[in-house]
Amino acid sequence: MKKNIFAVDVDGTLIQSGTGKLGEENLNAIKTILNHNDIFCFSSGRTFRSLKHLLKGNDLDIIYICENGNLIRTNNEILFVNVIKKELVLHIIDFLYKNHGEKIGILVSLVDKCLYYENKRLVIDFKTPAYENLEYQDFLNIFKDQDVIKISIYMNELCDEFYEIYRDLNRLFEGQIEVFDANNRWIDISKIGGNKGNGVKFIVDKFNLNYDNLYTFGDGENDLSMLSLTKNSFSPFLALDKVKDKVNFLYSSFPKIIDAFYLDKK
Repeated sequence: MKKNIFAVDVDGTLIQSGTGKLGEENLNAIKTILNHNDIFCFSSGRTFRSLKHLLKGNDLDIIYICENGNLIRTNNEILFVNVIKKELVLHIIDFLYKNHGEKIGILVSLVDKCLYYENKRLVIDFKTPAYENLEYQDFLNIFKDQDVIKISIYMNELCDEFYEIYRDLNRLFEGQIEVFDANNRWIDISKIGGNKGNGVKFIVDKFNLNYDNLYTFGDGENDLSMLSLTKNSFSPFLALDKVKDKVNFLYSSFPKIIDAFYLDKK
């Protein structure tokens, strides 16, 4: 029997955005998939460390498509890294700092950690325990010599400037980067080709799987590239309208979907 593969977004899809707990029902649903010798992938904009934290110490044999597909790994092995050129990183950071430094926080993801520009003018309303907080000059100096796989921008409130930044990044760096409205006042930036769809394709091809056995779950703009890969595409009822318009199935509970899937296979 061919393996099924489940590629599942986290924030807004499995749990409420920003939540630090996966919940027992979701955890049991993942275990059900693994117990049937199928493949489960987190496919998220989160870091590897953040995704591991959700599992509450359960060392499950899953695949982590992290950072919107820019880092793919198992518990013990890095399978793929998508690196942004250093000159481009500096150019983007310089543009953001000079034009929007009053209102944004900037995070830079490396392979093994995340750096946060500690903007003294911005009182942030999210916790950053997983990030290394740095003053601007130190922030720049560190990643001059390290590989950057994603840049994220945070704003305390959704305002006109958010959309202005989104438009300007797409215009100024067209053909060089992928820019996603990551919901909840976040914008994610990666090297062109760095998206969840290509991350999922990498896993399907690497393990010789069949797209007919691929099941994708997502709610946001950064999920569209993977949702379009298969007829087995799912979104929660609270997903963005432009996402719900593209998928074939809507659902209210991921665990119930998984229970029904394997009940039907008996």
